Amino acid sequence: MAQAATSKSASLTAAVIGATGAVGKEIVHHLVKRDAWSKVIVLNRREVSYESSKVEQHIVSMDDETNLEETCKTLLSNTDALFVTMGVGAPSKGDEETLKRVDVTMPSACARGAKTAGVQHVSILSAFGANINAKPAGFFSSKIMPKTAAGGPLYNKCKGTVEQNMTSLHFPKSVSIFRPAALIGTPSTPGYVASLSKPLDLIVPIQFKSSDINTLAAAMVFDSENKLTSSDTSSDEAHIFEGKKLHDLYKSVP
Repeated sequence: MAQAATSKSASLTAAVIGATGAVGKEIVHHLVKRDAWSKVIVLNRREVSYESSKVEQHIVSMDDETNLEETCKTLLSNTDALFVTMGVGAPSKGDEETLKRVDVTMPSACARGAKTAGVQHVSILSAFGANINAKPAGFFSSKIMPKTAAGGPLYNKCKGTVEQNMTSLHFPKSVSIFRPAALIGTPSTPGYVASLSKPLDLIVPIQFKSSDINTLAAAMVFDSENKLTSSDTSSDEAHIFEGKKLHDLYKSVP
């Protein structure tokens, strides 16, 4: 079982599933450059070139949940933190089965394996509007947007479900759930959204403000360090970062 560190100078080991996605790449970047982390295990479907000697890459199947759970149980036996950024990059272009498998089934299987392996803390990239009780779209809404579209009822229900699956495992150092609104810097974010985000951020309520993927990744890594090095072991409940709490965290990252 991985042991939680007692100081920020201690050597920590992280694992990332979804490391080839836009946010996952940024998380790997921050884990590599920060001194607190001595090893970064990446679980990829395909081989990717990494320059840092900190990175330990494993090619794993993302098609069978039982196999993935067993693989994670074996590979993460000396891991402190798991970062979950796995998801369908452009959900509106996929079908319901793919969305549920990639955004719910496989991340949940990885988390179960991680819990058995002794991982202490999990950080998961979710989304603004995540809600396990989201209702199906009405007739007119279903005609306007694809059933699997980001921000739609099915997408929000999937995100809420995977959050609940992670939380119910009761990791010793808790689960941190990140629910940003629009993500700036991802290939799936339309260019006009990125262009409009800065002026809109000045006037919209804070829960709708955009997040730069580099800033978000740095905050996720910083939060995990804090959770792992904290002496507080009184609670394993989830910590949800959205709106003001999320943007306040951005400001606290050194």
